[in-house]
Amino acid sequence: MTKEAVQKVVDTLPDEVTIDDIVERLILIQSFDEGRKQYEAGQFVTHDEVGKRLDKWLK
Repeated sequence: MTKEAVQKVVDTLPDEVTIDDIVERLILIQSFDEGRKQYEAGQFVTHDEVGKRLDKWLK
């Protein structure tokens, strides 16, 4: 994450905010970004596939 991206996140937060709030928001956004990149790269499992795998595990 770039400093510019971090600054944009901080700018969206209220004037009174804790360090924990900032870190939590940054981690959340980074997680979303990583998930989006994985999806775009085809690195995901469909809902149907999850159901099939779960059925196998529970047998």
